[in-house]
Amino acid sequence: QANFLVTVLNLIIILITTRYLGAAGRGYLSIIATYLGIIQLITGIIGPGTLPFLLRKFNYASIFFIAVLWSVTISMITTFLLSLVGFISREISIVFFFNAFTGSIFLLNIRMLISANKLKWYNLLVILQPIIILACLFAFDNNFNNNDFFNFQFASYLIIILISTIILKSDIFKKPQLSTIKKLTSEAFTLGAFNQLSSFTQLINYRLSFLFLEKFSGLNSVGIFSIILSIANVVWLFSTTAGTLIGEEMNKFKDNNSKGLQLINKYLKVA
Repeated sequence: QANFLVTVLNLIIILITTRYLGAAGRGYLSIIATYLGIIQLITGIIGPGTLPFLLRKFNYASIFFIAVLWSVTISMITTFLLSLVGFISREISIVFFFNAFTGSIFLLNIRMLISANKLKWYNLLVILQPIIILACLFAFDNNFNNNDFFNFQFASYLIIILISTIILKSDIFKKPQLSTIKKLTSEAFTLGAFNQLSSFTQLINYRLSFLFLEKFSGLNSVGIFSIILSIANVVWLFSTTAGTLIGEEMNKFKDNNSKGLQLINKYLKVA
């Protein structure tokens, strides 16, 4: 239900930005979202992409410490390269960096809420994030531009990170196990490279059409197409949610536990 509401809220955001920025403006936001998605896949190698596996051996404080360093590094490098080759303008490079970094930490903490079985907080915060953006859009009385939207998104990520950090303070503010950092990083790359490669192919399958449309038909077509895809998100919404739950159940029941298998089969049948 929470994910359905988030999808509806995001669709409303897309419609509002299209209404006041035009189809070309919406297309531009979609292209930038594609670049941010690719960066978050890379940062997810040490982060949400491998978190359930790493938590079996390492505490969250160590994972969080390494994930922050990794996210800062990758966000800086990719922002510089995208700006250098002209994929993003230098005017938005700073806010782009902050969106890339905070977006990665946002996903990490949100995933940790699931692993810590704090599902009510997870539901609340994933709903709150688009609500913050909507509140900013209305606060500006629909008088905003692309740069303003990136600032609104950055603010939403930052607020959720602060709240989730308070919720997870007992896990985050433990002393990192520095002696295991090397092993943690090695295992994160071993597991994360394949896991994120799979996610990357899915992202390319979903977003590559945006880049082709921009090249051959312009940003107007990208904007219109992004609206259609947002509506289509509802179709595979439950499967995505069930997949997350199945992953967590598999974490809890490692050894062919009959109860765990029954729960997993239940999710699969409904999906």
